[in-house]
Amino acid sequence: MDSGFKVIYEVQEVKRKPPANMEDKDIGYFGGTLSKKIIDTKLFYFDNMEVDSSLILRRGKRVNMEISNIHNFNRAVYQYYKIRMLEKVGFRVKRKTVERGIWFIDDWSKGYFHWFFDALPRLLIGIRFEPTFVLILPQNFKGIRFVEQSLKLLGIDESKVFYMGPWDVLEIRKLAYVTLTAQSGNYNGEVVQELRNLFLRSIRGRFGQVDSSSRSNRVFISRRKAISRRIINEDEVVKVVESFGFKVYVFEELEWEEQVSIMYNSKFLVAPHGAGLANMLFMNDGAGILEFLDVDGYSTNLCYFALSDILNFDYYYQLCKYDEKTKGFWVDVGKLKANLNLMLRKD
Repeated sequence: MDSGFKVIYEVQEVKRKPPANMEDKDIGYFGGTLSKKIIDTKLFYFDNMEVDSSLILRRGKRVNMEISNIHNFNRAVYQYYKIRMLEKVGFRVKRKTVERGIWFIDDWSKGYFHWFFDALPRLLIGIRFEPTFVLILPQNFKGIRFVEQSLKLLGIDESKVFYMGPWDVLEIRKLAYVTLTAQSGNYNGEVVQELRNLFLRSIRGRFGQVDSSSRSNRVFISRRKAISRRIINEDEVVKVVESFGFKVYVFEELEWEEQVSIMYNSKFLVAPHGAGLANMLFMNDGAGILEFLDVDGYSTNLCYFALSDILNFDYYYQLCKYDEKTKGFWVDVGKLKANLNLMLRKD
């Protein structure tokens, strides 16, 4: 028998402050995000559940797609039936048992943003209520640097994580299942602040207090190695930001720990919309953020505007023409100078 559920957070309405450089003509661009209803969060308990690398949760042959929260349905179903077929012919598949486990991921959780803002908030709730349960992750999460290191920063020992092999069928005798704490791209402020505080406490223990003398506290993240949302006129943009004292980083060239250290010591961040902006989570109070957005809204969403609001940072934006052919932004450098002057005036 299942043991029911707990409502951890009720549905809540959030009001967000507008960007610091909001122009009247752009009110419609941000209008739908200035007020948002955030879904409730529940902790379910299930007995005798099974899961494998398809990430489809089930009891016996009864599949529960609703709690599996699968986005790539075809891939998941293909993997599910592939494992069933291999098990039937007696090839590779291993059945294993976990007595008590926490499920906090879905098929987007290997992505950088989704790990930090969809999966980890669910994890925090799971271990808050069930600290003796193990965390269940697929084996292919183990080699992801930011996964391993973020768990370590949160004080989670590797012995508390059960890694499920690609051909394992795992039976969980008692499963604690945490629902999303908000629609993806939105946030439960209390949980995100708890997550940030845990990270900052651990980072301070590792790096000490903020040292603004060791490097520029003004950071520009380049996406020149990304497949989309690059800056077409990046050479012009780099000259401008460097003239304002910004240091340019390509995060793909850095270890995750170095990215965290850079952000921890930074006060101002400029970047095109992309996963690098998720690292504002490691910045200290009073930060300023300038994000390049698609003027037509086709290639971006406003998740970092919402995150800046939750973290009580000053958020600035610049709408840019996005070229679908080259997959890049064209940044008006004159407007960029004006926005940088606005953001830096308090420094």
